[in-house]
Amino acid sequence: MVRKMPVRQQKERGQALLEFALSLPVVLMVLIGFVGMAYLFYSWITLYHAANEGVSYAVRYPQATEFQIVQNAIRPNMFALYDASNIVVRKYPDRVTILIEYQVPLPTVRIPYVLTDGEVVLLQPFPMRVRSVAFYD
Repeated sequence: MVRKMPVRQQKERGQALLEFALSLPVVLMVLIGFVGMAYLFYSWITLYHAANEGVSYAVRYPQATEFQIVQNAIRPNMFALYDASNIVVRKYPDRVTILIEYQVPLPTVRIPYVLTDGEVVLLQPFPMRVRSVAFYD
């Protein structure tokens, strides 16, 4: 014996599916935003730590060259961010300065024909600069 579903249950089932379909894009965009912000924060913390380690290394080993500072202190502390576009180490008689520039590739959602007038806008990576300075005693 086969029972049929009441008509009311069938309508409610369709309503739940429609609500899920309407809310899913919003939930996914919020999730992608959280992931992007987490990666941005991770990148900043990693670059800041690498620059501080480079300055600390330069102060501990005053005879080290700029190349040695980058290879022995900065690069090992950059973990997954090895494609930093620019690392500048400057040694002066009284201080050392390290500047690291990194282009953070954030995840983006592109919706052509809705937000732009038929154009696909390609967003550039977010530029991030970290500077660290220490003075010799």
